[in-house]
Amino acid sequence: MMPTWFLPPDFTFTPAKLPLGLVISHPKNPSDIIAFPSSLSAALPAESSLIEPNHSHSVELSTSVGLSLLARLLDLVSGSANVTKSRRDVVEYGQVDHHVRTFETPLSDAAIRAIVALPKVRDYIRGSLFGRRPVYIVCGLRVATTSFRVETVRESTFAADVGAEVPIPAGTVPVEVGGRLSGCKERVRMHSYETAPGIVFAYQLCAIKFKGNGREGSQGRLFESRDAFMTGDGGGTVDELELVDVTEEVLDEDYDLPVECKVESVGDGNSCVLFIERA
Repeated sequence: MMPTWFLPPDFTFTPAKLPLGLVISHPKNPSDIIAFPSSLSAALPAESSLIEPNHSHSVELSTSVGLSLLARLLDLVSGSANVTKSRRDVVEYGQVDHHVRTFETPLSDAAIRAIVALPKVRDYIRGSLFGRRPVYIVCGLRVATTSFRVETVRESTFAADVGAEVPIPAGTVPVEVGGRLSGCKERVRMHSYETAPGIVFAYQLCAIKFKGNGREGSQGRLFESRDAFMTGDGGGTVDELELVDVTEEVLDEDYDLPVECKVESVGDGNSCVLFIERA
């Protein structure tokens, strides 16, 4: 499985604001914090780090929406209209070295139980409309060692084609007379800026989820928790949880917060997820 990294919504996060071990509600919302690492009663794994030099990336997002209409008014006028709206975004990230920080080992069973035992985490998990929600833990960071340039080019196009026909009596054979009108409007906008040094370029996540909430045959590590979730019958029901690396497939199983995203390979066996915001 390729390591999956998530781009933040903006380049203002620092490692202090987005530390390893932070528990968040969803990969798209790293600022929606459920628990800080300092609140855990169990130790987190040791960290490892390395420098990957000369990273530069680009991503392209294209969307197109078309609408066709057919009309016939009072059996006198027939017509059609075709409207297409499209947008193309290209984002270039300038060259910079990445300081990659990750946990040396997966979270221990003790650390996972400590996370799900926190009252705020427990309340969040129980708040799902579709069983029980997963929670997400930051387990990797790519930190830009210096500032880098971000350049965005947005191209938008709006095209319309409208036609109408009116039947004109001509002896015994009706004749239709009509015309068409079409037009197209294009706009290009460019924006660029320099980030601050030492910001988080991307983050990696693992998720704690309940077995049965998602696809069958999950490849996560299973463990049991008697203390975190009780049914209230005094029986101490055992919950079977699993720890999984967060990928596009895991995102698709989070029915409480459906998102649209694009996944791209960025080389060296890594993939990158960019969340799509609709205008």
